[in-house]
Amino acid sequence: MELLGKIFGGVGRVKIIRLFLLNEGKFFLSSDIALRTKISRTVLRRDITMLESIGFIKRRTRGGVPVKKTKKKKSSAQKKVVEWGLNTQFKFLDQFKQLFIDPIVLAESLQLSRFRPIGRLRLVLAAGVFTGSTKSRADLLIVADTIKRKPLESMIKTIESEIGKEVTYAAFTTEDYYYRLSMFDRLVCDFIELPHLELFKHGEFSTPRSKKV
Repeated sequence: MELLGKIFGGVGRVKIIRLFLLNEGKFFLSSDIALRTKISRTVLRRDITMLESIGFIKRRTRGGVPVKKTKKKKSSAQKKVVEWGLNTQFKFLDQFKQLFIDPIVLAESLQLSRFRPIGRLRLVLAAGVFTGSTKSRADLLIVADTIKRKPLESMIKTIESEIGKEVTYAAFTTEDYYYRLSMFDRLVCDFIELPHLELFKHGEFSTPRSKKV
C-alpha cells in the first residue's frame, strides 16, 4: 500500500483506484467516495480530477435530488448531482487491475497486528477477494476465545477503505466455532475446504484438513 502510494501520488489515490476497479458498473457521489475511502474532501477533489483527466473514470450527471424549500418559497425543482464511475474503455485497465486488485496485493492489508485487539486469536483465514475466489461465502474467518465487536468492526472498516470493497466476514468464539464444526455448518466447512490463506493458527488449535493457496 505504501509503495503504491509513493508511486501513484498518495495512499488516498490508491484507495480511490481500488474502489472503482472493484465496483465496476457502479457510480458514486463524491460524499460516498470520501466515506468509503476515509480520505479528506480536499484530497478527494484533487485525485478525482486527475483520474478523470487520464480517462480512468468518467462522470455522469443526473437529477433526482430535491432543492431545499424555504419558508418564503416552495419549489419542486430538482438539483442535478455529479457521480463518477469506472471507464471500462480506459486503455490501461487490465494493467491497473493486475497492479491494484491482484489478490496477493490486496492481502497485504491483512497484517496480523490488526487482528490482535479483537481478542485472543485462535484462527484467522482469508479467502474470497483475497484469493480471487468467487465460490467463497466470506472473505475472512476469525476465531478467538472472545470477540470484541467494536475493535472488530473498526478493523473491517479500515480494511474496506484500503481495498475499496465491502469485506464479508465470519467471527466466532472458539466454543462456537467447534460447535459449528460438529454440526457441519456450511459456511465454516466451505471456508475450510475451499482454497484459502492461513494468516494465523494457534499452535494448539486444531482444524480439519483443508486446502491452502
